[in-house]
Amino acid sequence: MTDLSSAQVTIRGVVRSESGDALAAAHVVVEGTSIGTITNNTGEFKIDVADLPVVLEIRHLGYRTGRTRVESYSDRALQVTLEPSVYSLDEIIVADRDFAENVVRKVIQRKQEWASALKRYQADGYTRITLENEEQVVAIHEAAFHLFGSRWSSSRAIVRSVRETSSLHEELGLLPAGMPTANFYADTVAMRGLDFVAPTHPDALDYYSFSFARTRSMDDQVVYDLYVAPLTERHATFIGVISILADEHVMIAAQLRPARFVVFPLPTASWDVFYQQQFFEVKGAWLPADVRLEGAFTVHAENQSFGPVGLRQTTLFTTYAFDQPLPPQLASSRESVILDQESIERDYLFALGINVVPLTPREMAAVIMLQRSGMTLQQAYPPRQPLLAARMIRPSFPLPEVPQFDWPRVAGMQPSVGLNRVDGYRTGIGTTWRLLDDLYFEWRLTQAFALDRVRYHARATHLLSERFWVSGRYTVDSAPAMSRHFYPRSVASLAMQFGAPDYYDYHWSEDFEVSAGWAAKFGRLRLDVRSEHVEPLSADLTRAWPFTRKLDSNPMLDTSRVSTVSLTGTVGQRPIPFRNGARSGITIHVEQAVGRSGLDSDFTLLRVDADAYLPTFYRARLRSNALHIRFSASTHRGSVPQPRYGAIQTSLRGFGTLGVLRGLPESPRLAPSFAGLFWEHDFGGAPFEWIGLSGVSEAGVGVRLTGAHARTWVPSADALEEITDVHHEVGFSITNPLRLSVRLDVTYRLDDGHIFFGFGLGRF
Repeated sequence: MTDLSSAQVTIRGVVRSESGDALAAAHVVVEGTSIGTITNNTGEFKIDVADLPVVLEIRHLGYRTGRTRVESYSDRALQVTLEPSVYSLDEIIVADRDFAENVVRKVIQRKQEWASALKRYQADGYTRITLENEEQVVAIHEAAFHLFGSRWSSSRAIVRSVRETSSLHEELGLLPAGMPTANFYADTVAMRGLDFVAPTHPDALDYYSFSFARTRSMDDQVVYDLYVAPLTERHATFIGVISILADEHVMIAAQLRPARFVVFPLPTASWDVFYQQQFFEVKGAWLPADVRLEGAFTVHAENQSFGPVGLRQTTLFTTYAFDQPLPPQLASSRESVILDQESIERDYLFALGINVVPLTPREMAAVIMLQRSGMTLQQAYPPRQPLLAARMIRPSFPLPEVPQFDWPRVAGMQPSVGLNRVDGYRTGIGTTWRLLDDLYFEWRLTQAFALDRVRYHARATHLLSERFWVSGRYTVDSAPAMSRHFYPRSVASLAMQFGAPDYYDYHWSEDFEVSAGWAAKFGRLRLDVRSEHVEPLSADLTRAWPFTRKLDSNPMLDTSRVSTVSLTGTVGQRPIPFRNGARSGITIHVEQAVGRSGLDSDFTLLRVDADAYLPTFYRARLRSNALHIRFSASTHRGSVPQPRYGAIQTSLRGFGTLGVLRGLPESPRLAPSFAGLFWEHDFGGAPFEWIGLSGVSEAGVGVRLTGAHARTWVPSADALEEITDVHHEVGFSITNPLRLSVRLDVTYRLDDGHIFFGFGLGRF
């Protein structure tokens, strides 16, 4: 990261106050242009100009603007001292809230006036990201980019040059060049997967409370500092201070952070970052001069927690231009950030000289150290696994049916305990080993107390590239007698321990499978070749204390061998039980029997699973009202053996979620052909607001309207006809009572008139 700057004239300097203190984030601009830079934390700046002489303007809130004329090469090392700007207000009372709100109304009106003439703009940009752990700087990344925007749409960028010690920032979820950049003068600000309402949004007074903080001055002009605080917890909002130039009613600075109640989507586990931004006038429009971030955050990746990560980022915008056409790279892409690989390889922007913010002495020392010996993500931030969230180490490539609930790891191993109607109590241990950079081996051994057979499982997975992988699996164990499990066996086992009957039927399975997969951002494709030998299981068991009673007998299945080839494709997000957030996607599975499968089982299966998330109203809120839809269907040709049946899922003794029949607290409805439509509308706390109970809504209590409609087709015993079963239900739920993440369900069965009460997870 050696400075290769070779522009015609480089001017360096230091900006201080009259008391000798360094002034950070002072804006240094060439008079009459938008070419500029800002000072670093030690007051130093560096600016490249085409020729001399030039006049530099140095601006800082609370000080008079300094002007320095640079005429010769000997003047290029400047010492600039800014005088405090003192302005005494006549006796004006500005402490009440009405005053602050009136100021904001004028700022919004003024923004609408100058923004109406702003169509498209572009600017040159520079950003530096500095990452730290508790002991030292672990990575520094610099990038030069061209910024493109259209009025208040989200900014987009083309990255032209990069200098970095490592790419840790991308591994931690920070986009190249730190984009998209925050513009707090916009109506909304995109941040870590959420859209925040900005303080100058046209309806800002509906989202924020504004109050007077203090009066300052800049160049003998009055500046009002206003406190900004959220009115409710229903929207993604900020808290902090904005600075308003009183005479012109424009925002010249913002110091904000996300409100504490905002919960970011994964992989962001926490985001305690403070933002500062300054604005300056360019041809009548007030545009960002910079944006500075400082704070700490934590991310979850590969089922591990990394952090806290210390973050300092400085981004500079300069040389604004207007009404320029959008480059072809951006016009033909939806990406917010595009890397110009040819330009990056030439590195011409850093080589020819661009305006950058100088490194501090500490950062310069860190660059030298990191160039000698860089740090990996695991070295910089040793992963942590909280006891309740710990899981087996799993690679990031797609694995078959990764369980949603895992037992914590102990000494690198993952023990497990379970209960079912054929094994009785069972215990096991296993883990995943990373043998090579691209080779993983997973194993598990299990033993049951009632059924004296050893169970074992092994899988090896090889990553052929970032997108392609192959794996082989061999499993011998008792297994649910259906093609897929909806409830994890650990959840069904826990329900049994508390007195519920076993949700699944079981058989003994010897299962061999070879798989290959391809994954991309928009979806994934997977091919499986599988051969499974199944045998019936029978047991006469009694549940232990405190619910001592004989367990239901297990249905006896025929012995058979089923060999199949299947192809599974997913576009969007794959439907996952218990995950009913903002998910949309479709999965199609086709399975064909091959060879001699026994029981004359020559069959073809087609299964479709889809999720849709449709925001309805109150979209600006942190949790907008939305309709969640889940569709699941299967059809077949030929004679399908029961181990390949699918199912319409039912509630687990009252416990349910989207995708199950809450009004059927029984075993799943097994069938080779079925169709189910499940929906629920999340109203949040809106119904309580409508009847004047806003306090209940503020406490996080919400309402959901639910429904399910399902039908199954099962061959009769003589296979001459099909037996159909139809089910319809509607209901409502109260979510998060007493701020607990649970839901209380009331379900009415339309087909027989019965009412059922249940429960589930409020937010998961």
